Amino acid sequence: MQRVRVTWTGFPGAPGVTTFYCSNSWATQLADIRTFFEALKPQIPVNVTITYPSSGDDVDPVTGDIIGSWAQTAPAPTVGTSAVVYAAPVGLVAHWNTNGIVAGRRVRGRTFVVPMVSNSSTDGTPSAAQVLVVVNAAAALAAHSPGLVVWRRPNPLSSVTAGSEHPVVSSTVPDKYVVLRSRRD
Repeated sequence: MQRVRVTWTGFPGAPGVTTFYCSNSWATQLADIRTFFEALKPQIPVNVTITYPSSGDDVDPVTGDIIGSWAQTAPAPTVGTSAVVYAAPVGLVAHWNTNGIVAGRRVRGRTFVVPMVSNSSTDGTPSAAQVLVVVNAAAALAAHSPGLVVWRRPNPLSSVTAGSEHPVVSSTVPDKYVVLRSRRD
């Protein structure tokens, strides 16, 4: 399984990192991940840059150990295009749904799209148009990327100690803003 770490810069609290896991060719997956963020750039502030890696780790999904690495030419960065006001720790979240069940629970992942511009409806929730941009981008990534996976980390305190990878089959985006906090907050 390959780990792809995308870096966000240019906003208060930066840098930020978005991590994806892939079970097939990282070259194809990296292009799909860039397409996902390119679709979102009208909702990302103009001073924010999303940079893609030129290398990353191969990870054993069962143990979490790094077992190798990958390298390629990095795609061009994505730069936000919106000049609308934004709050640095606020955005939306895409949930990645799988068919996996481990220890009686569904395996699900998520990607925070933070920061995003403030484009609220009258009740304080994101506008339908803003949510639709993320819904469409996430659905396209889930449908076009059969190699995108959610990694369930190994947990020695659980009855199921081994880690596992689960293919993403669909996505959902709740109609609410999320706040992303770091350990530094």
